[in-house]
Amino acid sequence: MSRRGHVYKRGDAWTYVLDISLPGQRRRQKSKGGYRTKRDALAALNEAQGALQRGLYVEPSKLSVKTFLVDHWLPAIASSLRESTLRGYRSAIRIYVIPRLGETRLQALTPDQLNAFYGERLREGRRDGKSGLSPKTVHNVHVMLHKALHDAVRWGHLPRNVAEFSDPPKQTSSGKAMRTWTPEELRSLFEHVTVDPYYAAFVLAASTGMRRGEVLGVRWQDIDLDRRRLSIARRSSRSTTGWRSANPRPPVVAGALPSIAGP
Repeated sequence: MSRRGHVYKRGDAWTYVLDISLPGQRRRQKSKGGYRTKRDALAALNEAQGALQRGLYVEPSKLSVKTFLVDHWLPAIASSLRESTLRGYRSAIRIYVIPRLGETRLQALTPDQLNAFYGERLREGRRDGKSGLSPKTVHNVHVMLHKALHDAVRWGHLPRNVAEFSDPPKQTSSGKAMRTWTPEELRSLFEHVTVDPYYAAFVLAASTGMRRGEVLGVRWQDIDLDRRRLSIARRSSRSTTGWRSANPRPPVVAGALPSIAGP
């Protein structure tokens, strides 16, 4: 299907005009300017015409990275995330992304810009300015941006996910061996917390490997004292308004219960 379009010079820059109307509809045109030469404008017009014919055309928008992430993306995905994950995304966007990329137009974002952003975060990403972020932290920021830009493509804001063509740092180990408590240290802890109201929670966490949210989400109905079995049926997480519970998955049997009798 033939699409009409043309370019023209406005001031010192060139602009293309693309006819995006469908047969039987009133005529609709979209323009995009700022090209240094007529050749650049024609190349952009041809690319837009090709995308339109393939059903991949995205209308030009001045939507910024900051506006998309804060006003569109986070509200849309908030209900599907853990509270802790949502807090992490908000913090990373506010501290790391917005100062460097926030005012960039979403559609103007390039792999080169993302690569420069990752490199800068590695060199001087910490808020105190004394050093950079770890490769793992920068990689996590990349994973978040990749997901956000993927959703931008699905929602019609972008023709492609530029994060797929960037080069984020690989996750590397810190080189430090994980230190775990010895049985003697663990026994010493239990001796000091026997009168603590959370004594049972400490024992569960230490003896079953349950996470904090899973331990705090345990209800009496999840415990089978006769069989000494515990099912992980829900999780508690801390939000800005306090603790809340969720049921993220079918119950999982944590295994045999340890002895949690106090003195």
